[in-house]
Amino acid sequence: MKQHSLFTISSSSIEVDEIQKYLSSVYNEPMQMIIMALKQKLGQVQSFHLHPYRVNRVNYLKVRFDGELGQFYLTIELSGYIEFPEIPEILSRLHINLSDATDAYWFVQYVKHKLCTSVVDKSV
Repeated sequence: MKQHSLFTISSSSIEVDEIQKYLSSVYNEPMQMIIMALKQKLGQVQSFHLHPYRVNRVNYLKVRFDGELGQFYLTIELSGYIEFPEIPEILSRLHINLSDATDAYWFVQYVKHKLCTSVVDKSV
């Protein structure tokens, strides 16, 4: 059974360093695996760039991470459900399905918080 929300978010203000407690326990392990894979691939992340786009009425968010070891692209598809990919041994790209814009926003904030010490947010 697929869950409908990655994060349980209300209208109250949330600090990024507290987002872990709003993460559905079902997705804790896949999220940690993604973080570990990205850290190994990128080293320390120095910046990231967001590019939202739409193809045939399907919304996407492309996230480019620039790290000390190179560059990496993550594609988030706003598909109405959550599905994490298997992490390949050789990580070249990732495509993740998330339910909605709220989950996509907090997913990016969570990953950014875990990977960046000095955060730079640039839109492309």
